[in-house]
Amino acid sequence: MKKKTSLKDIAKEAGVSIATVSYVLSKQENSGVSVEVSDRIKAIAKKLNYRPNQIAKSLQSGKSHTIGLVVADISNPFFAQIARIVEDQAKKHGYTVVFGSSDEKASKSNDLITFLWNRQVDGFIITPAEGSEGQIQLLMEQNVPFVLIDRYFPEIDTNYVAIDNYKAAYDATKELMANGKKRIAMVAYCSELQHMRERVQRYKDALGVDFRDELLQRVEDSELMYYIPNALEPLTQGVPMVDAIFFAVITHE
Repeated sequence: MKKKTSLKDIAKEAGVSIATVSYVLSKQENSGVSVEVSDRIKAIAKKLNYRPNQIAKSLQSGKSHTIGLVVADISNPFFAQIARIVEDQAKKHGYTVVFGSSDEKASKSNDLITFLWNRQVDGFIITPAEGSEGQIQLLMEQNVPFVLIDRYFPEIDTNYVAIDNYKAAYDATKELMANGKKRIAMVAYCSELQHMRERVQRYKDALGVDFRDELLQRVEDSELMYYIPNALEPLTQGVPMVDAIFFAVITHE
């Protein structure tokens, strides 16, 4: 195996000190080294196929220029699209994104966050799983930079990015009603997370006195293709049958 090029190798060929090479390659135009010498060092580094030690560089600067993204399920089109947007925007600012799926499990979310933090990510973007409040509190106590997406915990004062679930659910239900639908059912996750509670509550508010318990069907967030047919059966075969269904779940199989 070919020996990895070091700063010493570049310095020897360029006829300068190792410190000068280090300054040029780490500081670039702000190195304080003359343009002639700087260009020579860069040319030699390129010729020798020099690759910087990113771990050492991170330890020196205190930044790894990586972001940890923890979502519920990266294979879900909704989260896949979010991941792609985050990745594209991060790249514009010189950052790399490391992805992970919690599978809506607080234990797995905790393992991912711990793993990524131990590998010196600079911060997190997290879709919190149900029951993960303690993890979020710990990140705050340790002054770890993070932003929550898609959902949040109202009792914890954090930065988050989410839609107005109250308005979205209310408007969706009212739109169906405006189109003449009367028995409007809802399929929602079995979850106590705030975003789902908001959607269910506003759906009920929009229906008002027309809401019936049997119109609301809840499904587990795993194996949706198994649970959804079971949830739809009483809605589509009941008497009277529902004439519209508001889905607050995302299927991807």
